[in-house]
Amino acid sequence: FVSCLGTRVLVMDSLTGLLVGSLAYRMRGKGLILALYGGQQPHLEMVQDFNLSSEDLAIIQVSYCIPYKVYLIINLVMHI
Repeated sequence: FVSCLGTRVLVMDSLTGLLVGSLAYRMRGKGLILALYGGQQPHLEMVQDFNLSSEDLAIIQVSYCIPYKVYLIINLVMHI
């Protein structure tokens, strides 16, 4: 058993929230989950199936992540 309490996690969940929900369940409101997504909107439908408390849900932050190839092009252009 490895404790997840108080950790900070960066995750790109393409399983409709299965990973994010599992992490939030194990972390029990202690720490931070930064959930990245690359599409038009985050798909975290399964998170609600975990019946998490408001404290557990409060540690989840969602942020858009530009696709890696676009990031590389922007980074290259910025350094010319």
